Amino acid sequence: MSAIINQSTDNTYIGNLKSTVPTANGVFVTPNYGTQSATPVVDATAGDKAGLLMVYNQNTHIDQELVGDADFVVPANKFLRLKPFLPSNAFTTDQINGDISTFNENAIVAVGAGGKLEAVGSRTPAMTFVVKEKTTLYGKPALKVQVVTV
Repeated sequence: MSAIINQSTDNTYIGNLKSTVPTANGVFVTPNYGTQSATPVVDATAGDKAGLLMVYNQNTHIDQELVGDADFVVPANKFLRLKPFLPSNAFTTDQINGDISTFNENAIVAVGAGGKLEAVGSRTPAMTFVVKEKTTLYGKPALKVQVVTV
């Protein structure tokens, strides 16, 4: 359960929000600046909104070093390292809804249930991505995507 940022025009992260539940890297969250927290996107309706951020924590604590990067999860009530994206940024994530075979190159995807990427269908999400490649990440099926709209 992870992600890799492949291309970024800046090194900006938001680091003042805490997780409300255990949260995997590569999952998109809905920030709540009033409570200083972030929760994984619940469903496609929430995934259609603007301002979503991707969890991109680093596995740096001694007790977490025994956990492989592919299985690293940020515990509840811990600070998240959150990445806002700009159009043309690219990243790879294994956080997808559905089987990898249902995704095609150049297809448009968006954030859906659980904060994971899924097919857009008839939705009109604020944040969309184009699938650049089907690949693997830490041995798991993954998508390399590029941000189209934010």
